[in-house]
Amino acid sequence: MAAGSGDPGDRVVINVSGMRVETRRITLECFPDTLLGDAERRDRYFDPLRNEYFLDRNRASFDAIQRYSF
Repeated sequence: MAAGSGDPGDRVVINVSGMRVETRRITLECFPDTLLGDAERRDRYFDPLRNEYFLDRNRASFDAIQRYSF
């Protein structure tokens, strides 16, 4: 994401077993049939104390998905 682009409130932090990834909500919404693209499904993983989504998943697998999708 380019610095200064978009609304800062549009940023989403995803913590996958300790690996933090930052993306934009609009990027996730491009994939509505996925866990992260569907707001209702995604919300159950939100940690309000850390202001991030936490997924206890395989980091290496997520990294590959992230490089392909985001």
